[in-house]
Order: sequence, then C-alpha cells, then structure tokens
Amino acid sequence: MTIRKLVSKAVAGTVGAYVGRAGEISFDPTLGAFKLSDGVTPGGIAITEPTAINTADNRWYVDPSRTDINPAASTGNVTNPFLTITAALAYIEARIADGTLSNFDPTAGIVLNPQFIVLTSSTVENITLTRGHIYIVGETPNAGHVPIWIRGTVTITPGAVVKNTNDFGLFHVAVIASGAHVITVNGTNPARVYLEDVYAYANTSGYSCVYMTNSGATTKLEMTDCRVSRASGSTYLIDVQSEYCKIDNLETNGTGQVLNYANASTGTLLNSVIDADTGSVVTLSGTAQFGMGNCILNNTSTAANSHGVTMSGTATIQFGVCTFNVPAAQATNRAINGVAGNVVLYSGPIFQYGTCDKISTAITLIPLDTTFTAV
Repeated sequence: MTIRKLVSKAVAGTVGAYVGRAGEISFDPTLGAFKLSDGVTPGGIAITEPTAINTADNRWYVDPSRTDINPAASTGNVTNPFLTITAALAYIEARIADGTLSNFDPTAGIVLNPQFIVLTSSTVENITLTRGHIYIVGETPNAGHVPIWIRGTVTITPGAVVKNTNDFGLFHVAVIASGAHVITVNGTNPARVYLEDVYAYANTSGYSCVYMTNSGATTKLEMTDCRVSRASGSTYLIDVQSEYCKIDNLETNGTGQVLNYANASTGTLLNSVIDADTGSVVTLSGTAQFGMGNCILNNTSTAANSHGVTMSGTATIQFGVCTFNVPAAQATNRAINGVAGNVVLYSGPIFQYGTCDKISTAITLIPLDTTFTAV
C-alpha cells in the first residue's frame, strides 16, 4: 500500500468557497473540521465514517448494552456500534443505495463480500431478513449454553429471484419468542439458510422453534449443532412444510413433539438424540421423504398412542443404526406407526431394552442391502 503525506498549501478566498480537486482534504478552522472535496461542492463535504474512500468494512457491530451511543451517529465499528440489528441492516441498505458498500454488484443486486452483523450483547427486537449474504453472528462460544439472546422473532423472506443471491445465516445466537414462531423461513424465492450453533426457544405453546414454508424450488435449510426447546405444549419444535431441511447434531429439551415433515418436503436427521413427551417424536405426512442415521428417538409419554415415528399419506422413511425408546406399557404404542402406502427402508434398528419394538402391519417394510457384491 502506498503511503502519501498531506502537503499544506494556501488557497485564495475563504475555505467555505473552496472546491478543489476530488479527493483533496481541506481544513476548515471555523468549524475545526476536515472536509473532503468531491470536485463540485464549495467547501467540500463532511468526512463521516465510513466514506466512499473507506469501503473495506464487512463487520458491523451491535451492542444494545451501550448507553453512551447516539443512535443517529452509530457507524457499526467496535467503538461506535449500532444499538439494534435492525439499525445495522438499515445502515447496510443505505450504503448500498449510495454506492459505498464494499463489493456490491448493482447489476446483479448481490453482496459479493459477505456482511457480518456481530451481536455482542442481547437485543429485544423482531428481525426481518430479505437481502442475502448478510449474516448475524453472536459473539459467544456456545449459544445453547452461554447465550446472547435475540428476544423476538427472526423472519427470513428471500427477496431476490435467483437462489445464489439468497444465502442467509444465523451463527452462535439464541432466539426466544412469544406468540409467534421463533425462526420462520417463508416466501416463494429459493434460498439457502444456515443455522449453526443456534438456540431457539418457543415461549408460547402452539408455535414452533423453526417453521419453514418457503416454496422456492430447491430451497435448503441446514441446521448444525442447534438446540430447540419450548416452555410447554405439544407443537412440533421443527415444522417443515416444504422443500429440504437437513439437521445434524440436534439437542432438544424433551417438551412437545420434535419433527414434522409434511406435504412434499424432504430431509435428513443425523447424529442426534431427540426427545418428546407426547404424541410422536417424528411425524411424516403427504409425500414426505425422510432419512435418519445414528440417531436415538426417545418418547417419555405414558399415554396411549405414543410413538417414535408416525407416518401417513405415502410418506417414506429410510434409516440405519437408529435406536427407538418408546414405552411398551400401552398396547397401542409403536416404534413406527403408519398406514397402507407408507414405506420403511431400514438397516440395524435398535430397541432399548424393555421398550416397544412394534411397527404397524400396514406399512411396507424393506430391509436395506448391507452386503457388497464383488464384481
């Protein structure tokens, strides 16, 4: 990087009338402030942070705990953070509008350099994300056990038509909401949504921690190392109404039912121990297709008709090396409960000692081939 020194010079007339060459910096002794010449404006323009000549930023800090910040003057750096995530999002949009955001492609309408909103303390607000490649990151090593909270809802509604412009993500944050779904992925434009080390808590019965209705073809939701919990009720913790949802290493608190895949949705669950205390741990309906591997399904309910998996419609499940822990005391309980038209492809089911190993007779049961064919 070339370093240049500022050279002083006297100019005729008053500083307030001086235009100069674009990029020149002048000092106004009356105001006690530096001004930047744009080559047009007499007296130059105010130098604010950031400016068009400082466009390398892609980390915007949010610290609602700060009481010494003027919200109107926040610029999102460590020493002058925003007080809300909403303010950070508005600031990014303003910089896109005035052409000063680093690596923004106005033709494609896409942020080429990912923007990270870094949350350093808990906030109370509802958040709506529509522009892709803007990510919210909590400054904590473990959101599930050392949470920085978003006390409100997070709604992701992709605004662009093309999928590669609609990447969204929440990382290392906890979200708690009342009277609404905690995290919602909706809209009709395709997207990729990543939730990593996210703790979602539903504080009201009747609502899910993660609710997905986005109908954009090939939309994908990926949840890794996440924790979902609820205060009360039997509503599904994660409710997938459409497209694809992959879950790896999920933790639950044992209240309510855990997973619902409906309609033509698809998905997988890997490396997880999930717990329900009513109904079914997993429910599949419509033409849903679902896979599991290396998972344990616990249902602690003592009521009749308590199941590991409940299937309807023409839903299909394929699993390998999964353990079912469903009480055997009630005759109507099933490890997998279903109807004619449901298909179960399986390998290595395990039933915890003394628990239910039943599967509905109407289900088509197909063992998976676990032997190689030498050729």
